[in-house]
Amino acid sequence: MLTRNCTVPEWVPPRDQFVCFNFDAAYDPKEFTSGLGLVARNIRGEILATKSTLHVGVASPFAAEALACVQAVALG
Repeated sequence: MLTRNCTVPEWVPPRDQFVCFNFDAAYDPKEFTSGLGLVARNIRGEILATKSTLHVGVASPFAAEALACVQAVALG
């Protein structure tokens, strides 16, 4: 569960045998580039995988987040 206030959100573990994927993207409108990061954790909070990627030719912040989501789904 992520909160959108100014405090750092607290990680909530997934239930049972699920894996939790968290991802985010940053967008540079001057260069039309984005960077993304993602992390996959198990029920004990152990990190199973991480990934960071840079993209060029990104049209918008929405597209940057969509690319991050695609990467998380592909990793899953």
